[in-house]
Amino acid sequence: MPTATWASDYDLINLGPLTTTFTAPPECTLPVQGVGLGPDAYEPDYILWNQQCDIVSAGNCLPSGSAMDNDYNSRTGQPNQGYQLYYYSPAAACPADWKTVGLVSRANDGLLSYSGVFDPSWVTRPEKSVTTNTVFNPLVHRWANELGPQETGIACCPSDWIPDINAFCFSNFPAGKFPGTTACGIENTNWPPGTYVPGSFPLGNQTVTGIVLSLTTTLDLISSETTFPSGYWATADDDQEWEGIATQNMIFLATGGASPAPTPKQTFTETDAFSQATGATLSVNFPNKASEMPAAAI
Repeated sequence: MPTATWASDYDLINLGPLTTTFTAPPECTLPVQGVGLGPDAYEPDYILWNQQCDIVSAGNCLPSGSAMDNDYNSRTGQPNQGYQLYYYSPAAACPADWKTVGLVSRANDGLLSYSGVFDPSWVTRPEKSVTTNTVFNPLVHRWANELGPQETGIACCPSDWIPDINAFCFSNFPAGKFPGTTACGIENTNWPPGTYVPGSFPLGNQTVTGIVLSLTTTLDLISSETTFPSGYWATADDDQEWEGIATQNMIFLATGGASPAPTPKQTFTETDAFSQATGATLSVNFPNKASEMPAAAI
């Protein structure tokens, strides 16, 4: 996989090799990306309120976190700021206290083998979405599509967290444990920052037609901090129950290429990846394949 690749309006950025198992320093506490609140009806990962308005930096809590922060900050004012997926190569071991949630490899004939979050069954929004069964190209697949022959890709999440097809991991907690009495609401005044158009893209070993986003402008974000009464989130209001959501960037590793890929140091099982899923299922209409998988929101 090259150092930098452009894939469906996203930059795929190689932060370099990860030759040893990364262990975060003691002062790092999960999650790095942030804590938020979402309506329980959109469970499990739809955030409406964030603990803070500022973007949480990776720092030294993720491998090459400072390089990740610097790259993000260098894109200020550009249409593609925030449209990056960072990965490490060559690398074959998830960080300490993380687990493998997906494996994908490309054979010499170009075909992919996959499991976990790289399985194309995870391509539709959950049943309650207004865009049910709209096929889109998830971030995890945009990255997997760039693997070369004999190259293996690995997706990692913190242990006991749940993977999401849009390249992050999450963990739910009772809303009453949301820290503090303030929360930040962020509004995108020019969402989407481009145009959604029909498009074809590789998904697994097939080409499908769905929707893609063509970036044309920067996001104009307006954030506002709101104070709530103590204990507000612990009880449901008349219309909505709330749920706490902790999020963390998914870590991607790539290894192999010119020679056969080494065996990853962690073993993936679907039980590990989906043991904390909500239990809801959705029926996926996929060319030549129909299956049921745990629902995953985007």
